[in-house]
Amino acid sequence: KKCCNGLCKPCCHKTPNALECPKHRASLGASSSSAPQRPRTSSSMPTLRRRISPLMMSQIRMQMEMAARQRVNGVPETFRHQFRVFSIAHANGYRTDMEEGDKIILPQSAMVELGQCNVTWPMTFKLMNPQFDCFTHCGVMEFTAPEHVAYLPRWLMASLDLRDNEIADLTSVNLVKGNYVKLQAYSTRFVTVEDPKAILQASLQRLTCLTTVTRTC
Repeated sequence: KKCCNGLCKPCCHKTPNALECPKHRASLGASSSSAPQRPRTSSSMPTLRRRISPLMMSQIRMQMEMAARQRVNGVPETFRHQFRVFSIAHANGYRTDMEEGDKIILPQSAMVELGQCNVTWPMTFKLMNPQFDCFTHCGVMEFTAPEHVAYLPRWLMASLDLRDNEIADLTSVNLVKGNYVKLQAYSTRFVTVEDPKAILQASLQRLTCLTTVTRTC
């Protein structure tokens, strides 16, 4: 059929989307608006649920805790960030003695932010693997790493089951000075060295701090 004025294409006059005649579109507007709309099917509804990975949960928890610790003037009391960790062998000017001890390399922006936080010297940090909630403590060697990257000694990464290009949480902490420590050798080779006391003292001098129930280099 065609409209009497010949302005619209042939149509059945029952499908408003097919009409091009303003007269028929206006006449059918009231009836089409009053008709009940079909409910949206489940296939057309957007999917709102999705699984949140442990890493994403750790990032959300970290952001919430940082917001809760804000001071009145907006300066955070502690430094807390997530970094992609790599072996310290990737650092510029790498030396083999960098593998000894528990000091890591952070980016320069971390030094600027640490200067605005409530931290003591020497700087100590809680280093955690968010995938397994295991942690240890460490110090800082220098601030020459790229942004969002931290370089760690290989033994420190192994103690937290971290691999290159994985995420780690780093939080500044103010540790109290200890007056007693109990150590246990994890190999019988320790008793076969000539002067175990001197070797132990030299190893402890390379460490910033100690964490209970953890293995040191």
